[in-house]
Amino acid sequence: MYKLRSRVFSVSLLLSSNSVAQGYSLGGSLPHRFSRGVALRGGASPRAAAAGAQEAATAVPLTSASLAASDAAASDWTGDMMVVPVWEAKEGESIALGAEAAALDAALSGAVADLIADSEFKGKAGSSAVVSLPRGGNVRKVAVVGMGLSTDFKISGARKFGATLATLATEQKPKQAAALLPTGPALAADTQQAAFEAAMLGLSPDTRYKSDADSDENKPPPLQALALLGADAGALARARSFSAGVLLTRGLVASPANYATPTSLAACAKEIADRFEGMTLTVLERAECEARGMGAYLGVSQGAVEPPKFIHLCLSAPGGGKPAKKIAYVGKGLTFDSGGYNIKAGAGSMIEKMKFDMGGAGAVLGAARTLAEVRPAGVE
Repeated sequence: MYKLRSRVFSVSLLLSSNSVAQGYSLGGSLPHRFSRGVALRGGASPRAAAAGAQEAATAVPLTSASLAASDAAASDWTGDMMVVPVWEAKEGESIALGAEAAALDAALSGAVADLIADSEFKGKAGSSAVVSLPRGGNVRKVAVVGMGLSTDFKISGARKFGATLATLATEQKPKQAAALLPTGPALAADTQQAAFEAAMLGLSPDTRYKSDADSDENKPPPLQALALLGADAGALARARSFSAGVLLTRGLVASPANYATPTSLAACAKEIADRFEGMTLTVLERAECEARGMGAYLGVSQGAVEPPKFIHLCLSAPGGGKPAKKIAYVGKGLTFDSGGYNIKAGAGSMIEKMKFDMGGAGAVLGAARTLAEVRPAGVE
């Protein structure tokens, strides 16, 4: 019986990242029945895919659209689509536009108010309505997005707002778009960050393993720029860092085991260490693990073609001073869990999903990437 297991334990993040990755490959010394008939995108063999895993198991690309904070007045902006957020009115009351939205409505000859009235728009959280405007004006389309009741608004509502922005960009296909931020009440910086993260993630589909990545169904929206009117620039920058970390984790976890090997996880950690100041990397190879007496760890990957990788990332405190806080994260990185001697088989075993058993390591690497860019003060 072959033991086809592999693991990654990551102690990484604010402080340090200790990853153990042990591997499983679809090729190599396994019986022929295990390696036969595996078709990979691009025609690569399983062994070739494992050898090129550093290039294959990458982050889901962050949207190429430019999201930027802007102080421009909505009534002066020109482009394909303007998005106006509105709070849900209490029972017996009408939706009230904020000062910027009202000025925009006046500049558009009442188009925003007409859209709300004609569509009987209530402002429920996540709802939206769109109308095309006559040619010759500053804006081709105007959309309203419901924020729900202001008294019930939470971070989850901000994420819903951001996700709705991404949906509108996908469905309406503007190249140049703008969105007002809610007022009365305005969104705090952390709430804005949650909304911007949701928008960026919604605009960043994973098409890496699609057979037809360029089809209308799979390709990202044609959005080139989204101006966020009245946005906090710091919140937007943090949202970009957090989104990049999430997309790295998504990319690793969604990659099949013949791409996301221990070698590719180690290469991912090296990319993080090379790119960001203050991040250092140590990778223990099999011989070093044997010298340290790590027999239980090494036994997990004993039947695998891929060698194990024990990955330790460490992020120093900014400025090189003594950290006020040390934090360690550990992430399991079993790159494919076949069940070992008790091999998974039959309905309900989830054998086809066992690539996600390295999700803990993927989450740690994504968090490490975000923290390396954000560099929280006083933290190692």
